[in-house]
Amino acid sequence: MPQLAADQLAAGQLAADIAAGQHLAAAVASLKLVPYDLENPAIWFRLIDAQFLAAGIRAEKTRYAQALPSLPVSVLRDILDVCDQCDVSDEPYTLLKSSLIGQYGKSKWQTYFALLQFPLAIEGCKPSLLMGKLKQLLPHGVSPDTDMFLAMFLLRLSPNTRETLGAMNLTTAAAMATAADGLWDARGGDAPLCAAAALRPHRSSTPASGSDGGRKADRRRSPAPFKKYQNPNNGKCLFHNFYGARATKCTKPCNWSEN
Repeated sequence: MPQLAADQLAAGQLAADIAAGQHLAAAVASLKLVPYDLENPAIWFRLIDAQFLAAGIRAEKTRYAQALPSLPVSVLRDILDVCDQCDVSDEPYTLLKSSLIGQYGKSKWQTYFALLQFPLAIEGCKPSLLMGKLKQLLPHGVSPDTDMFLAMFLLRLSPNTRETLGAMNLTTAAAMATAADGLWDARGGDAPLCAAAALRPHRSSTPASGSDGGRKADRRRSPAPFKKYQNPNNGKCLFHNFYGARATKCTKPCNWSEN
């Protein structure tokens, strides 16, 4: 009896393995990978990784056998040496993936520059969508949970949202995006371009000299225009009227007695 039970168990396991193999074979046969992205291999590998996961394909060699025929011939010509290494490797798919991303993907500095140049504000963009756009610009393998990346995300939010999130001591990009979405929904969305407006330098309260206010201020500060004084009505000139005998000048007409 124990032997019969063991045989039945083995037969059941064999049947399950055959069914799993048939299911995997059907999944592999029906799988059609998305087109290769020449400009961003990292995104392409993320997409096909998701396809492999959904199809239950986890074996390195099976993934490699599916990915290799999807590459353009122009790319294959450049990586023949890599393919030779993959043929004898225990992890051919991982080797192919790292080689293509390293050779054809944007350099670390190019992706960082693109991240720094990303617009400070996008009209009508929900925070989680903004987070996704920023994540796409991160270099391959770099975690979005760094303080620098989170600061770049906060910089592109409205001042009120930024201050609230900063006080919550969030440490992951996912948690920050979720909290930002909650604030977005509660406030009915942020005003467009509010982040950029908040970063714009404040203008001085003193009007510029070229503005109307500046011209008015200049007119107030400028000395009174020169007036052409006339001689007083007493007949003496201006100089003798003020200085008398000490006057060194005289303007006619003047009835100063010593003239």
